[in-house]
Amino acid sequence: MRWKWWINKLVGCFFIFYIICPHTAIGYAGYKYIDNLYPELRAKYLIVCTSNPIKFKEIIAKVLPNETIPIPIQLKPFLDKKTIFESIPNDYNYFKTVFLNNCNT
Repeated sequence: MRWKWWINKLVGCFFIFYIICPHTAIGYAGYKYIDNLYPELRAKYLIVCTSNPIKFKEIIAKVLPNETIPIPIQLKPFLDKKTIFESIPNDYNYFKTVFLNNCNT
């Protein structure tokens, strides 16, 4: 993988509007690539961010060391919670069972 290239796309995105997560930066890089490759399309794009940049704080800090990423108020109550996870086999039925058994907990 060409991680430095993708990370540089993240930096480029920052200077356009605001800090975005790495996944969205890659989507934006894809848009720019296609837009430059086929300018005759004159297409309109909608890029939707699905994650807050704070989730990738360590990655973004490497690229933008002088920037502070604010923690959204809605996420602050979860910062002190213990992370709990369970490794499960690559089996959809098992996943479905675990998911349905834990939906209401």
